[in-house]
Amino acid sequence: MMAGGVLNLVIDHYPVYLYRIWTVEAWEQVGERDRAIRLKAAAMPSSVSWDLACPHCLDAVTGCLNTPLLGYLAHRGRFGCCKRRVPRRYFLVEGTTAVLWGASGYVYGIGWDLIPVLFLVCSLVVLGVIDLEHHILPDQIVCPLMAVGLAVNVQSALAPSIESALWGAISGYLAFWLVRLGHLAWRKQEGLGHGDCKLLAGVGAWTGWEMLPLAVAVSAAGCLGWCLLMKLSGQGGKTRGAAFGLWLATGGLCCVYWDSFFG
Repeated sequence: MMAGGVLNLVIDHYPVYLYRIWTVEAWEQVGERDRAIRLKAAAMPSSVSWDLACPHCLDAVTGCLNTPLLGYLAHRGRFGCCKRRVPRRYFLVEGTTAVLWGASGYVYGIGWDLIPVLFLVCSLVVLGVIDLEHHILPDQIVCPLMAVGLAVNVQSALAPSIESALWGAISGYLAFWLVRLGHLAWRKQEGLGHGDCKLLAGVGAWTGWEMLPLAVAVSAAGCLGWCLLMKLSGQGGKTRGAAFGLWLATGGLCCVYWDSFFG
């Protein structure tokens, strides 16, 4: 549960930090250097609060509420400061992370080989939720994810070989890049972002090119099913600009466990 709490901190604060940095870069581009310097000082990691805070009154969260699942039992699902409900996302991230860590330990055993798998799981959870809430897939997370995937597969950690991992990264990016170009030419607007292309490349770098069809099939089916559910429930407006990164991360997670459970 503690791992899920840390991931919630990253999900809460890292996009805010990125938005501050992008604002600094925008002011620098228009020549407002003094303003940019002041904003840059405020945006540095040491000056950004990385404590878990109540999203309603912004008071720091202390005690057992730092682990929302325990806090839910102790405080009946409410923050101690303002008595408002703890967001469900906190529970979902903690619960999902706990289940995935348990599944990873069961599949890969307790040892050094488990560490890169847990890194992949945590990265995909963070990327999926950030894309759901902010519609961004930060390069600062996606690119290291791809690099680490290639590095660990030098010893064939998850992919059959380093060649499979390398071709997985290349073909994953190119496949979605071509889809993106085709949609742009047909509809005159973007259907997939560059972040989705890079994330599929990251999944390919970890699992090899052989698992890419599964990742794409699961992510497409999940996204389509969610859109149909929203339309049937009368909430079709929520399907516009759906966060495909969430479903792509789900497809990547399925690839991690597929051979062990269904292979």
